[in-house]
Amino acid sequence: MACHPGAMPKPIVHVHHRGDRGVDGIMRLIELAGHDGPLETMLTAMCDELAAIAGVDIASVYVREDDSLVMRGNHGFPASAIGTVLAVGEGITGLVAACMRPVSAAHAATEAAYKPVPGLGEERFPVFAGIPLIGAGAVIGVLVLQRRKKPFALDEVTLATALGAPIT
Repeated sequence: MACHPGAMPKPIVHVHHRGDRGVDGIMRLIELAGHDGPLETMLTAMCDELAAIAGVDIASVYVREDDSLVMRGNHGFPASAIGTVLAVGEGITGLVAACMRPVSAAHAATEAAYKPVPGLGEERFPVFAGIPLIGAGAVIGVLVLQRRKKPFALDEVTLATALGAPIT
């Protein structure tokens, strides 16, 4: 096939306008990361965006404070869940922090590492994905996504890992 000017397809530029939930949500997440404000307010707003982007029922951010992980942001659980404390290495969330790697479970309560948090109601959302939030080579927190059904696929864990960057 000869290459002449008329044979090449014309390039098409596509501007991704507002209305794409995923793109809009990621843009808002990046914008939120640049704002100042109370930590719990900012992280909860980010969790709201993360839940919408990932299509999950629950999005939580645990912040490492010494040897503990403290829930400082949440979408989906009651406001009283803020302040929930786990030790690094405790439960699946603590395992994420200890391993410094993403962890997922199709039914969290059946896993040996599972530790229920009384009063949280997480048993209604058994599908789990936890993403370590890394800063300066150490875990500074854990992003947890939960839903009722459908185990997290590898591409969803990959997306969640990338979405953890603005939180960090």
